[in-house]
Amino acid sequence: MKIHKYRLLLFWILIFSYGTIHADESPESLNYRGIELFQQGKIDEASSVFNQAIIKYPDYVISYGNRGRIYEAKQEYTKAINDYSKAIELAPNIAKSYYNRGNVYRKIENSDQAISDYTSAILLDPSYTKAIENRGILYWLSKRDKVKACSDLSKACALGNCKAFKMLKCE
Repeated sequence: MKIHKYRLLLFWILIFSYGTIHADESPESLNYRGIELFQQGKIDEASSVFNQAIIKYPDYVISYGNRGRIYEAKQEYTKAINDYSKAIELAPNIAKSYYNRGNVYRKIENSDQAISDYTSAILLDPSYTKAIENRGILYWLSKRDKVKACSDLSKACALGNCKAFKMLKCE
C-alpha cells in the first residue's frame, strides 16, 4: 500500500511540476520552441506550440508570423494570409509581415495584391532587397512591364542582389 501511495504522490508531483514549468512560459520561449520544432521538421508540433502562444499571448505579433510560416509550408494559404494579416493589424510597421503575405499572394497568383504588399514592405524598409527583387520579377512576369521590372531589379542590384537583374538583361 505504501508503494502505491508513493507512486501516486510521484505522479502528482510530475503532473504539477510539468504544468508549472510550461504555465509561465514567455511568448519568446514558446516561439523559440516552435521554431526549433519547425526546423526539425515537426510541423504539427510546431503549429501546436504557436497555437498555444497565440491563445496565451494574443497580442504577441511574432506568433502569428511564425504560425503563418507553418500554414504556408502546409500550403494552407488562406490561413497563412489570415495570420500575416493579423500580424500586420497588430504591428503595421513590420516590413517582414507584408513581405511574407506578398509571397503567399504570389503563390496563389494574386499578383496585384503581392505587388501591393511588396510595395508596403519597401516603403517601410527601402533596403529590403528581397521585396524589391520580388516586386520587380512580378512586374515582369505578370505585367510585362520591363521598365518597372528593371527599375526594381536595378535597385536590388545596387543593394547587392544582381541575379535577376542580369537574367532579365536590364543592363
